[in-house]
Amino acid sequence: MQTPILHGQSVVLRAVTRSDQQKVFEGLSHPDVIKYYGVSYTTFEETAKQMDWYEKNLAEQTGLVWVIEHAKTNAFMGIFGIYHIDAKNRNAEIGYWLFPVFQGKGYASETLQLVITYASKALNLHRIYADVETENRASASLLLRNGFTLEGIKQDCEYKNGRFISLEQWAILFDN
Repeated sequence: MQTPILHGQSVVLRAVTRSDQQKVFEGLSHPDVIKYYGVSYTTFEETAKQMDWYEKNLAEQTGLVWVIEHAKTNAFMGIFGIYHIDAKNRNAEIGYWLFPVFQGKGYASETLQLVITYASKALNLHRIYADVETENRASASLLLRNGFTLEGIKQDCEYKNGRFISLEQWAILFDN
């Protein structure tokens, strides 16, 4: 499996590479990015673990990770991934983050639509889901606006920053 380049009007999604590690570190150490994200790093060197994980997903054909770039400036805007691809059961999980300067401008929605189309058509998935911290209303709103349905809440299922957090599970089904 190769990570395809996906073109939108305002964004281009391309495969993440080792040369992106600095930007991945900047994102996964940024307080506003990691506030509701399950992964964070305090050093550039630690971020190599994330890059290894991206490569492992691709090698094992269980995930694809894209860099979200601005279509006109090529600015690195964030990361979008589809993980835990289960070909037998035709489902997968998504995860994403954008640098704050790019949030609230429609880029995440455009990116999500590109990935939904790719996942349903090229990967022949029937279901895509996302786990969202209950306090992350922006992400829940993004998913709702793009056809996802709230399936339920996993109460106190993760321990983060000294407390238990709950996760909403959002999903979209395809008629393929």
